[in-house]
Amino acid sequence: MSAVARRADLAPVLGRGSTALVLRRTHADLEYVLLRGGREVDRHRWGVAPGDPKLLAGATGRREHDVAYLHDVTGDPEEISAHVVQALGLPPEVPALLAAAPVAGEHVPGLGALGGFRASVRGEFDPPPGTRGIVPWWENLMRVRPAWFRALHAVAAALCGIAVWLLFTTDLGLHDRLLHTVTGLAIIGLAYSVWNVRPPRGKEPAAQPPHAEVSPSG
Repeated sequence: MSAVARRADLAPVLGRGSTALVLRRTHADLEYVLLRGGREVDRHRWGVAPGDPKLLAGATGRREHDVAYLHDVTGDPEEISAHVVQALGLPPEVPALLAAAPVAGEHVPGLGALGGFRASVRGEFDPPPGTRGIVPWWENLMRVRPAWFRALHAVAAALCGIAVWLLFTTDLGLHDRLLHTVTGLAIIGLAYSVWNVRPPRGKEPAAQPPHAEVSPSG
């Protein structure tokens, strides 16, 4: 498939903040096309048409020095693609894909919008390896839900339940709009806390994925 056709396939699904890098190998040359928001912003063909290392470095999170070195690499497409994999951290199968060689692939069925949302709520997903920070930490807690985590939500559920009972049975002197807002937040907190009291859901053993031959993206 040509780079133009591949770009046409990617453009409709790329948002304004999305970035894509299309690698394409011809008989004698290797090139990449950098897309941002579905539009081509740069192109580089080794030994023929130079691109802008600064644009590629910004899109891939690499140092400009390393990317500039990559642009100066010379050799046949196999040698250049090996440098591309190392410099950009691409999967090791990329050179074989560019050479149209058969590569064992793994079929991963799509979840769709609803399935993806349900998986994120349930914590049924695995973060990228090496990911750190408060968000992955919280996602891991949502997935494993240890005893202390569930006990903490049980206490929160009890407190929210008491708050809802007081709001419905006691005149706290709150304005109607404020009363409705506080009551709604207490009910949401109660439902959320009760939901997280449940034990972790055990994952069923995944079936052995079939192997398929993946055609080159270029």
